[in-house]
Amino acid sequence: MSEKATEIARETGEYRCERCHKLTKLRKGDLIPPCVHCGYDTYDLRNRRFDDPADATPFHGSLKDDD
Repeated sequence: MSEKATEIARETGEYRCERCHKLTKLRKGDLIPPCVHCGYDTYDLRNRRFDDPADATPFHGSLKDDD
């Protein structure tokens, strides 16, 4: 579903510009601005379920508690 500049963000998340594909972080209730990178006015809400695992940043931390 597309979101347009001047609309209110329906949920908190990363909105991906449909033209340049750059991400803009918005909170639920924020006024959606034109893309700060290219000025385009239409976004898709990024859904991490569909991200390509090959594009993921590797985790180098520890999951163990340091108690």
